[in-house]
Amino acid sequence: MNRLKMKATTVFTEMIDKNIDSRSQSLYKSTLNKFKHFMSSNRIEDSLDCINSELLDEFVGYLVRAQLQAKTIHNYEGAIITLINYANSDKTIKAEINLTGHKRFEDKRSKEQKKSKQVPLTEEQLNAIYSLKGLTPKEEEARDIFVCQCLIGQRISDLPKIFSGDYIILKTSDNIEIISFCVQKTGEEATLYLFPIAKEIILKYREDGFRYFNLLSNDDNVMKYAHNELNRTIKSVCKKADLSSEQNYATQVGNRIIIQRRKLYELVHTQTARHTFITLMCKLGVPKEDVIIATAHTDTKMIDNVYLHETTTERGQRLLESYREIRASRFFAVEKSKTEHPIATHSKSKKRKLLSIIVVILHKLFRI
Repeated sequence: MNRLKMKATTVFTEMIDKNIDSRSQSLYKSTLNKFKHFMSSNRIEDSLDCINSELLDEFVGYLVRAQLQAKTIHNYEGAIITLINYANSDKTIKAEINLTGHKRFEDKRSKEQKKSKQVPLTEEQLNAIYSLKGLTPKEEEARDIFVCQCLIGQRISDLPKIFSGDYIILKTSDNIEIISFCVQKTGEEATLYLFPIAKEIILKYREDGFRYFNLLSNDDNVMKYAHNELNRTIKSVCKKADLSSEQNYATQVGNRIIIQRRKLYELVHTQTARHTFITLMCKLGVPKEDVIIATAHTDTKMIDNVYLHETTTERGQRLLESYREIRASRFFAVEKSKTEHPIATHSKSKKRKLLSIIVVILHKLFRI
């Protein structure tokens, strides 16, 4: 059969089976179904010789008109590009599809807008969750898993290794235990210290097992269900912890940027724990270069671009503290703090009164 007349969707299905990890195949098959529908509705022949940069441009335009989220469009587009690249490099297929004219779909949101939906929790909010009473057994299990995640900063996909003890135990020079393992997503090494509360939670479920969220299953479908159910239950727990403040976040639908508003507990999910860990570590003074030892990032760019959250007030405070380091400048001097502690103010008032009394006494003495 003529290579160029081969069905594109048949070739792409073959590429999925040959090259895509089983855990990601469902995403690629879903993308391929979307691509099939696009070609069918536009009466485009399903053959390799019809696949080019112009067709990919049209497919992206089709997704934009469908008013899909920017991340979804980017994922669909990326999946098709990946399958094309596999078809090009396959020694049997040798598709030779040229995509040099295609420009990737652009998420027009600013860096801060992209991070706006990923809201990290404060230490006070985390403590409110951890201290909750009256939870159902299912909610308690979800709470424990989430709190543990916040303390170790790992993705949900790496929790099975943590809870099953599938890691190397090392000891520092002062005889403190640290653990090390390769993370699933990138294969990079994560080295972390288990804070006492995290260790307590891990040992609890290592001994008793999970009753509601089977994170130790080898079945991808069981894990997917457990993950989705865990996210739903965490939201319920956070609602009971009164994490109800209104949050604004920016989303891109097609080419339009839309500002939406939801309650904090509605935005919390397992990835929030990783954001919380990284943000709190940085705010508590742990250098980013040390935080990435635990998170298995290869540099600090990902922390700056994706994870680290700073409010405008916090950035302004940091700027002001830097300005206060300026010395001996007539034009760039920072005013003193406008807020004084009530005790300090009261103390100054007492000092002024005492000084007035001393002045009066001295005045009388000298008159005598």
